[in-house]
Amino acid sequence: MRFLICLLTVSMLIPATVGAANPAADLEARRKALNDLLHERWEYTMRTSPIYASILGDKRYNDKLDDFSQHWSAFFRSRMSRITKTTSLD
Repeated sequence: MRFLICLLTVSMLIPATVGAANPAADLEARRKALNDLLHERWEYTMRTSPIYASILGDKRYNDKLDDFSQHWSAFFRSRMSRITKTTSLD
């Protein structure tokens, strides 16, 4: 009976130690995922709003103007609904 209790105790402790063995790597992976998502959103904003990008000092889009047409507005709304990501970034 003692052997069974010890075996059960050890089997409960092993997953806890394995899960706690690498929390820094998990944290870094989540930070990287968040940073990648923010960088993607920033680049999208600069690309679709070249006037704003120029105001902020990003000279890559100085040769473009913002598009204020109805077609672009409809495209933008549909694009924003598809961009919504459902990732878990605890």
